[in-house]
Amino acid sequence: MRKSFILHIDSLGILEELTDEQAGQLFKLIAEYHNPNKTKQTQITQLVNLAFYSFKSQFERDLQKYDNVVNRNRNNGKNGGRPKKENPEEPKKPDNKNNNKNNNDNKNNIDLSFVDFEYLNCFELWLEYKKNKNQKYKTQKSLEICYKNLLTISNNDPDVARQIIENSIANNYSGLFPLKQNNNQQIGKAQNFIQLYNQIQDDYANKPVTGKKFGEL
Repeated sequence: MRKSFILHIDSLGILEELTDEQAGQLFKLIAEYHNPNKTKQTQITQLVNLAFYSFKSQFERDLQKYDNVVNRNRNNGKNGGRPKKENPEEPKKPDNKNNNKNNNDNKNNIDLSFVDFEYLNCFELWLEYKKNKNQKYKTQKSLEICYKNLLTISNNDPDVARQIIENSIANNYSGLFPLKQNNNQQIGKAQNFIQLYNQIQDDYANKPVTGKKFGEL
């Protein structure tokens, strides 16, 4: 069993989207993942669970790399140690077998290189949400179209994009939609209109009488 694990700096951006309490729950989930005997938490919000999946995916990739190194060292030990190079000056030939395996692995992994850094955390959160709903994007093209749509409806604003994704998750939507004006904004506009209307009435009421009543042409 490993005695340590790696936390990648680019994965910590999600903490900015969580409250202190949610961040504490997230790190407890991380501790439980690496220590199966630890007492499990009973009440975890959906947002914290989704945030944990991005960490979990990285942990699984790191563990696979670690296991590969352990197995390689174990096999070398059985064969009397690390194999010696027959000709140290001869350039190493490419391992076509391993290259083919890596190519197959890459086909199973999505490519997010087209996503701008400012949108990466929230877009990964959306992909984990879709994965949990068994609605994964089947092609790279559909994934890129989804991202372009997010940029369009958020007007290229990372904060608005994050709010759009959180709103879709909170309402269990299957897609991304522009944010609607909230009631406070609508009430504020209505109040501004009423104030303007009252001001116009006051201005007319204070004008000298010209023989016509207010409202007459």
